[in-house]
Amino acid sequence: MKQSEKEKAKMKSRAWSAGAALVLGCSISVWQGQAHAQPPASTIAEAEIEPYVQRGIDLRKLGRDTEALAIFEDALLKAPSSVRVKVHLAATHQALGQWVEADRYLGEVLRQPDDPYVRRHRETIDKAFQFVDRRLGSLDVVGEPDGAELVLSGRSIGVLPLTAPVRVPIGSYVLEVRKQGYYSVTRPIAMGGGQLLRESVILGRRAPRATVATAAPEPSASDSGGSPRWLTWTLTGAGLLSATASVVAFQIRENHAERWNSDACLQPGFTRGQACAGELDDGRRAERWGIGTGIATGVLLGGALTSFLLEHRAPEEDPTLALEGCGFGVASAGCFGSF
Repeated sequence: MKQSEKEKAKMKSRAWSAGAALVLGCSISVWQGQAHAQPPASTIAEAEIEPYVQRGIDLRKLGRDTEALAIFEDALLKAPSSVRVKVHLAATHQALGQWVEADRYLGEVLRQPDDPYVRRHRETIDKAFQFVDRRLGSLDVVGEPDGAELVLSGRSIGVLPLTAPVRVPIGSYVLEVRKQGYYSVTRPIAMGGGQLLRESVILGRRAPRATVATAAPEPSASDSGGSPRWLTWTLTGAGLLSATASVVAFQIRENHAERWNSDACLQPGFTRGQACAGELDDGRRAERWGIGTGIATGVLLGGALTSFLLEHRAPEEDPTLALEGCGFGVASAGCFGSF
């Protein structure tokens, strides 16, 4: 009886072992089948971008680096983690003299030293990095205030504080540090290959503009609005002189007209037009002077009247005046209103 129970236990143990082996075998078969049916995602991405990579390589062989760059950028969008594409992008930027971009992609590649592609081409990648590094320097700007913008020869390169030095091609530049409310600092810098250049800058704060309240001066009778009194008198005097000149000119014109109409200027053998031509010309000239000075008289006296009406007066001297309009005639000017 005891022997039969032991045999039954052994049979159960064998059955469990066989079942476990069967399950494990099935699992391995399924896993292997899945592994062969679905390759890794990276392999799929590389296969998809292979035509792009080959097209870019062909364009580079033809010297069409700018077109090749666009092809490699499209490939990187489809496979953002592709080390191979980044190496080709770095090489293309290098060929175009775009050292900062080439340095960025090479840096990303070298941060993946265990990648199979990097291991196979490590020596070539290192040489490319050294070649690019000799054409770049690193600029580190420290100082205050936080948030100040760093502008290098017109190109913004970051704000204070920098998280890391900025890679800059070798050459001469003008560095400007600026922030609203602070005085800007501008200084020339020279960047060498493989050099770390550190600049320390502290911006001074601008003093706020003080608003000064000044009391308005007391108005005076001579300068507080309206027309100045001297202008009224000047225009009046000039108008009177012009009127006198006009009267004199017309009087001279009348004298020449009388001589033209009389026999005083006649001469034997000559007509009136021949003998008295000078009287006619002088009379017409005097007439023109009289008209001109008459017009000037009207303008000057009209201006004097306007200036008088607009002249500043003390409150107790000012009558209530409503000026309705002014007008000028041929030889006069005037304003009308209600008092």
